[in-house]
Amino acid sequence: MGLDKKKSGATKESVAILIVEDVTEMRLLLEECVRATVKILPIEARVDSVPNTWTARQAILKHRPTIVLLDEILPGESSHDLAAELIADQVQVLALTSMEDPDHDLWPGAIGRLRKPEIDLKSSGRSEREFQKLLGSLLKSSL
Repeated sequence: MGLDKKKSGATKESVAILIVEDVTEMRLLLEECVRATVKILPIEARVDSVPNTWTARQAILKHRPTIVLLDEILPGESSHDLAAELIADQVQVLALTSMEDPDHDLWPGAIGRLRKPEIDLKSSGRSEREFQKLLGSLLKSSL
């Protein structure tokens, strides 16, 4: 993680965030939420998103992320396998779920699990704010 100097002389931590989510609408919503969250934190962030583990591996080779927000259930290769590799390579992993109360264990070494915001128009504003608040707290404590 490098530090970028602003004209004012202040420094902001520079991070790269990768979102891995297969549902296009959700991926776009997560990107929007992450970008809104990092705006209020003292960090400069590169935010990228991909639809599966295969393209995640390609993105990781191009730009090593500081943190990966990884959907727990993806088509194709297991998210668990990618999470284990990332964690072994010292990349922070945050599990994403759409389940209200997941009863399965969190991946060993993951920094936490967040429930994804809802795409439903009636509740999206509330769930987006909740997601952003929790994400902001996790980012502050882990970076």
